[in-house]
Amino acid sequence: MQNINSKWENFLTENYILYNIKPNIKKKKINNFLKIIIYVIIIYLIYYCINDFFNYNKKHTSHTALITISGTISQKEEANANDIINLLNKSLKNNYVKGIILKINSPGGTPVQSHMIYNHIIKLKKKNSKIKIYSIIEDIGTSGAYLIASSTNKIYSNQSSIIGSIGVILNSFNFNNFIKKIGIEKKLFTSGKSKGILDPFSEQKLDELIIINKTLTIVHEEFIKYVKYGRGSRLKYNKDLFSGKVWIGKEALKIGLIDGYYNINSIAKNIIGEKNIFNYSKNNNLLNKINKNINNIIKINPLNLLL
Repeated sequence: MQNINSKWENFLTENYILYNIKPNIKKKKINNFLKIIIYVIIIYLIYYCINDFFNYNKKHTSHTALITISGTISQKEEANANDIINLLNKSLKNNYVKGIILKINSPGGTPVQSHMIYNHIIKLKKKNSKIKIYSIIEDIGTSGAYLIASSTNKIYSNQSSIIGSIGVILNSFNFNNFIKKIGIEKKLFTSGKSKGILDPFSEQKLDELIIINKTLTIVHEEFIKYVKYGRGSRLKYNKDLFSGKVWIGKEALKIGLIDGYYNINSIAKNIIGEKNIFNYSKNNNLLNKINKNINNIIKINPLNLLL
């Protein structure tokens, strides 16, 4: 009889734990997890409210505007013409801005995006000659990035920065021999003689190579023209100047690609005369960055023509 009673008691205890205590433990865990999330959100909001408050005060006192150009310059990247142009316009509309620094750390990018930024800076300099725009090249400022820098009033760098590469490159592949080896026959139908000129599975013809070289030459000549216009008499003759060669800061200074060695703080303090710096590029919030990353996935650039 005792065994039956003890078994019955165990059964009731187990079921009580199963239907009463365990659910409560799970509820407590869920509640604690939700509390943590709420606390994190509150801390996040407080941080950004405080940050915005100080940024507002900093933005509405005399300051040097800082705009970052980092990574590949392309429509689908963070360093794109639309965003950079908007930041330039935004900074120049602020009466508290005493000068602008472009912080460049980029190997270049597409010719169109680079030229758009270049042309806009030239236009801004003509409209507002009081506000000077300076470039500081950090690790690298080559090709399209250097083109943009050449439009500014002066270019500064470190002695070891990589600068120049005034040339054009077109990346492509040719799998024609490969598909022949594995027994695949390629058929390409076009309505124009040169329509399939960059098809990676077709044999490269001489007249196509002539067209490609001519296109690259035209883009290169435009690149050289813009750099010469921006830098003017500061450029010193060197047979490799426009060959696509890269130069370290020390060499770049000798041939007039840069104007000296400074960092952001010294440009702001000693050249612009306003040591307070406000970074306009930090205006991109988390949601914008997520949205850009999604857009990058669905955007396709069929031609990798780069400066």
